[in-house]
This record gives sequence, C-alpha cells and structure tokens, in this order.
Amino acid sequence: MGRRRDPPRRHAGRARARAQRVRQRPAARPAQAGLPDVSHVSTAADHDRAAAPAAPPLPPPRGPAPAEATRERLLQATHELLTERGGGNVSVSEICERANANVAMVKYCFGNKDGLMLALITRITDSFRTEFEHLAEQKLDWREKLARHLRAVVRNYMRYPYINRLLMDQLRQADEHANRMVSDSFVVPMAEFHRTLLTEAEQSGAVHRHIDPVLFFFSVVGMCEFVFTAQPWLTYGFGAALDDDLVERYADHVSELVLASIGTPSGDGNRSTE
Repeated sequence: MGRRRDPPRRHAGRARARAQRVRQRPAARPAQAGLPDVSHVSTAADHDRAAAPAAPPLPPPRGPAPAEATRERLLQATHELLTERGGGNVSVSEICERANANVAMVKYCFGNKDGLMLALITRITDSFRTEFEHLAEQKLDWREKLARHLRAVVRNYMRYPYINRLLMDQLRQADEHANRMVSDSFVVPMAEFHRTLLTEAEQSGAVHRHIDPVLFFFSVVGMCEFVFTAQPWLTYGFGAALDDDLVERYADHVSELVLASIGTPSGDGNRSTE
C-alpha cells in the first residue's frame, strides 16, 4: 500500500496559517549599507554618561607651573650672560644651556629670542618704575625726591650694564609693539613723575621759569646713561675704570648739576614741546 497523503483541503489550510503568521511579524528596519543596525541597542556606557554629573575642573598645580618656572630660568640665564659680557651678544643655545632648558622652550615661552629680550627689558624697566613710584609716595621735599631719583637712575645703569644696549637695539628694530610696551613700562610713568616734581618746584617758587618735562626727561636719561654707553672713551681717553666709586661720584655729580641748574634762567623758558 502507498503512503497516505493529506487531503488537499487540510494541506491548503496549513499553508494559509503560515502565510498569516508571516504577515503578523513586525517589519524589520532597513539597515544602512555596510553597517549592522544597532540603533535599538542601549549600552551601559550610555547609561553611565547620562547619570554622572559633569567633572569638576582640575585643581591648580602646587607651586609654579613648569612652563613658568622655565620662563624664569631663561630670564635669569639671559641676565647673567649679558652681565658677564657687558651686553655682548648671547645665543639661544647658550641661554638654554645656562638655564638647563630645551631650546624649544624659548619659542614656547616668548615666541622667539626677540620676545625673550623684550621680556627681560620690561622686567627691568618695571623695577625702575616701582622704585620711583615708591619714592613719589614719600613725604619728602621735591628736591630730595629728585636728587634720590637721579642717583637711582645712574645706579640702575650700573646694576644692569646691558640695559641701555638692549633698549637701543629695540629702538633700531622699530618694532611698534615692543616700543609701546617699553614706553608704557618706563617712559610714560617716569615722564609723569618728572612732570609732578617740576610742577611742585614751580609752585614752591624755587623755579622761576617753566621747564619742559619732555625735554627734561631726555636730558636726565641722557646724562645718567651716557657714561655707561661711552665706557671705552672713559677707559682709553681718561684711563679711568667704571667702578663702584666712580659711579657713586657720577651719581652725585648728576644730581648736583641738575639741581643747581634747574632754577637758573637760560634763554626763553616759555618754549615747550607740549
């Protein structure tokens, strides 16, 4: 006897049931080409990011930051080398060797060698400004303030024998940004200090003519610094050494000369650059 087959009606019923189950399944979302469809998956990392608060900022480092400490070493090394050489040229490699720093740190901290020199100049001129601003606050007669100021300017050129050369180099480069920085650090505040002292002198009746504060500024700076600029003339022309004793005598000389002449009429005292 042959194998028994289902009647055609029962077979057709099972086929219709399978087709109905297929139609009831949810349609699959089309996946992007080449990537599995994982848009419905929620990971533990997603849950943690949503629940955790924003991280607080890191605390500041204890002590100077490494870059700031390196910056100070580079400035100090430059100061030492320039002092030893009387303002002669120093290379970046020499500065970095003295400072125990990588050459790349000059660019990182200052941009380039010119930036390093500008930072050194303003560090020094800022100290000049601090000195005469402190002097301005003292309860002293204008004569005593001016005398102390003039002596201090001379001594500062001795303390930093290379500063005038750096300033002259800065002027020759005609860098507007650098010259403005030096002017704001040193020139403008000192000129204002001079203006205040001269006004007090006129109001006291000790000075019988107007003294132009602009011309006074250049006269004072020129007198105080030229002996340092022309040191070879002092050595070869006069056989003298620019030592501490001569500097002190020169400081007294400049102070006495300015004070003695400040109240002496000479020519037309009404002309002014203001």
